[in-house]
Amino acid sequence: MPNWLERHLVRRSRGALRSSGNQTENALKRLYVDVSVVSVNDAGTGIQRVVRGVSTHLPQLAVGQWDVAFVAATRRGPFRRIDPASGRREGESMTAQPGDVFVGLDYALDAIPPNVDQLSEFRRSGGELWFFVHDLLPLQRPDWFSKQTSRRYVRWLRILASVADGFFCNSSQTEAELKQVMESRFGVNGGYRTCVLPMGANLVPARNGSSAAPRSGSCRSFTECRSC
Repeated sequence: MPNWLERHLVRRSRGALRSSGNQTENALKRLYVDVSVVSVNDAGTGIQRVVRGVSTHLPQLAVGQWDVAFVAATRRGPFRRIDPASGRREGESMTAQPGDVFVGLDYALDAIPPNVDQLSEFRRSGGELWFFVHDLLPLQRPDWFSKQTSRRYVRWLRILASVADGFFCNSSQTEAELKQVMESRFGVNGGYRTCVLPMGANLVPARNGSSAAPRSGSCRSFTECRSC
């Protein structure tokens, strides 16, 4: 895809994401956590170990703060609630009320693109879309990956650039590289947030108010990231 067309599509998509703002906020907001890949095929990669670890402990950490729901999508089906233990998808398609949050925790290269309309509607309904970006290697060093993997990654990142409210990054280097790519490749230089969430940090604070010690310039929890 020509870069000028890629930039145009991303800007047009972001311009269309305006919340309706006509609904009542939930008392207990919903936190939708994407486990699309690891629920089907846990290959034990570094990223999937992070996904599995966070999804295991998050419900206990979020008690009284968030209504946590795990969701998954496929190439042919939208995001729905899923039982992370059995992998069984159940219930209606994921929708948002103001204040709800979707966290793209999994490395869902094939599940995100066909469901971009659902994610866009989630944001227009008052929800927020946050995604983990662990690195940008398939974009930076495509010679290390198959052509198909590189294409899938670029398409996935273009969708994220089009709809995201914010990004979690695992290091300040990844954060800086992501910002550079967002501006130079997609023409986006604002309207989103980034947060360095180092290994050992929590998506939500512990109930006693403590959390992992942050590195310089990083957030200790998802709550801090959203208020940055």
